[in-house]
Formats: sequence, C-alpha cells, structure tokens
Amino acid sequence: MKKFLAVVAVTVLSALSVSAGEWDIFSLMFTQGIPEGCAKTTVCGFKVGAPMCGGADVYGIEGSLFWSGSEEVYGIKCSLIASGGAKAGGLQLALVNFIDAMSGLQLGIVNVAQDSAFQIGLVNIIKNSPVKFMPIINCRF
Repeated sequence: MKKFLAVVAVTVLSALSVSAGEWDIFSLMFTQGIPEGCAKTTVCGFKVGAPMCGGADVYGIEGSLFWSGSEEVYGIKCSLIASGGAKAGGLQLALVNFIDAMSGLQLGIVNVAQDSAFQIGLVNIIKNSPVKFMPIINCRF
C-alpha cells in the first residue's frame, strides 16, 4: 500500500510540474512577471502568488497573499488583501476586489465592478448600473 501511494504521489507531483504545451496545471509566481514564463502561460489548475500574481488567464484557482491580478479567471480568485482584473467568473474573494465584468460573486469589504457583478460587502460599487452604490448587497446582470 505504501508503494502504491508513493507512485501516486510521484505521478501527481510530476504532472503538476510539467507544462502541457500551451497551458500549465500549476504555476508559482513571486511578482507579476517573475518568473517571466508564468505571466504569459494560461493555467488550467492552480496559480499561486507568493506574495502576488498576475498575467495570463486562469481556469481553476488563483490565490495569493497580497494581490491576485490575472486578467481573466474562471473559478476562484482569492487574496488576503486585494484582487483585480478584466473578467472573472465564479468567486472573487479579498478584502478589496476590483473587476471590469464579473459573472459570479464578489465577496469582500470593498467591491468595485465596472459592468456586472453580484456583490456582498460593506461597500459595493457597480459603475455602469442604475444603482451605483449599495451597502451589504448590490447586483447587476
């Protein structure tokens, strides 16, 4: 049983570390653009920022300590401090969230969207909405 688990662990770790051509399963960034290849490669899996990340699209989970800034994220985009980008679908979670278009939920203390979003927080702003500001809950589809 131990050998089987060891083989499974090695297989999973090698799959996470190998690039699949046009996209990666796992990406670790230190700042936006370091390492350089991570900023240009689409991630279908996990993108981790230690302390921040950004760049190409993410299909899966993007998480960081200070700033999650990939342009498009479909899945979960989370950070302890701030999160931003052009488009997101799913969940955007941080103390402060900025996005152009959100098809899903923004959850934070301050949530700002340009076009569409469903927001829960203390300050919720959707700039192109008839109701631009609402405390607690705001939405535009």
